[in-house]
Formats: sequence, structure tokens, C-alpha cells
Amino acid sequence: ADRGLRWRQSGHGTPREQGGGDGGGLADGGPLDWKATYTMNNGDPDGNVWFVIYNVIDYVGWSAGSWSSTDDGKYVVYDDTAPNIDSVVSLDGIFLYKAGDSVGVTLNFLENVTLAGGNINLPLNASGTAVAVIPGPQSGTQLTGSYVVAANDEAAPLNVNGAVSLDGGATLRDAAGNDVLLTIVTNLDAEGITVDGVAPKITSIAANPITGYYNNGDSVNIDMELSEQVT
Repeated sequence: ADRGLRWRQSGHGTPREQGGGDGGGLADGGPLDWKATYTMNNGDPDGNVWFVIYNVIDYVGWSAGSWSSTDDGKYVVYDDTAPNIDSVVSLDGIFLYKAGDSVGVTLNFLENVTLAGGNINLPLNASGTAVAVIPGPQSGTQLTGSYVVAANDEAAPLNVNGAVSLDGGATLRDAAGNDVLLTIVTNLDAEGITVDGVAPKITSIAANPITGYYNNGDSVNIDMELSEQVT
């Protein structure tokens, strides 16, 4: 009996035939069980993949017609594109932080990803040791973590500054198993966050004028200068 297999793949634009043909498309798995295999390759576009079986005829000539996996919504998704970090944001709604404050940091992705086996580390421009940590395990299109402002940290605006890294043994992958590229499309500086972990200091105190004699009831003006504006 002639047996055929055709597979059709959706993706960007009009779905197109990917291969197949009469005979040889199906392997005999038993009297009522036929198996088909198609190996995806780098030339295939990402998207939903479904299959069409046609020209199935029994030994006396009866045709079984054709069947498409779209008839009952059965298809697989082909994805060999590595995602990256779409944006780094803070959803706290706060734009000024001092030493000891915790800054919420969220990584956004355009598809579901899974962080397992460790943390994501994002070096920040507030100091040589400032790091936002996204702890694992967690998954989704948003992964959340935080950065705690240390004494003497300063940045205006706060930004990821340096290579994003994973802990040793940690993985960050999409549902198809592609490793996420640790590159950022939109960085944290778009949030306009200021970090000021430096405590103000009195730099000088002096009488004004600094010379002269004062008697009972006289007023002495004292000028105090600080390292930054205070209220």
C-alpha cells in the first residue's frame, strides 16, 4: 500500500511544505501503528510544526483519506533561537535610594525562561562591588531580584555596568533548551534611578565675619558648609 507523509510548518509568513512525499514517509510499527519521523534542522524557521498524512490505502484498495495534526490541535513548536534579556527595570516606583535600601530589579524576557542551579549576577555602576542578584530557581517572562545599597555607593542613573554572569553550575534556558544570551536590549538607566550611599559631611564651620570683637548681646553669625545639599 502507498503511504505518504507531508509536514507543513508555520512561522513567519505563509506556512510552507517542509518535505515528505509518497512512500517511505511512514515506518511500519505494526498492523495498526505507523510511525513518522522528521528531524528539524537549522534551515527551518521557528514556529508551530504540524503534520499531514495522506494517500493511505489498505491492501484491498480502500483509502483512509488524509489526516492533519491541526484537526485536533496537535502540533509541536520548533525553536532554535537563543533569547536575550529584553530589559532590566525596577518596578518599585522609587527613584532615590540611600545606604541600606533595597532596590528591586526585574529582568524581562520575550518568552518563558527558567533559571536553575544558581543566581544571575548583574554588576552595577554604583561601585566596584555593587551587584544585583536574581536568585534561582524561578521561571517565567520576568525574573526578579534585588540590590542592597552599600555605604559609599553612588550612581546617577543606576545602570548595569559590565558582563552579566551566572553562578557556576547555574543555567538560564528557554522551553526549547536554548541558553539565554546574557546581553541586555534595554538597560536599567532608562529608569532614572539615583543611588546615594554617601553620608553628607560638615566641611567647615566659621564665624562670619571671622575677625572682630563681640560683647554681651552681640550676635555671632556661624557659617557651616557641607559636602552636599541637605534639608
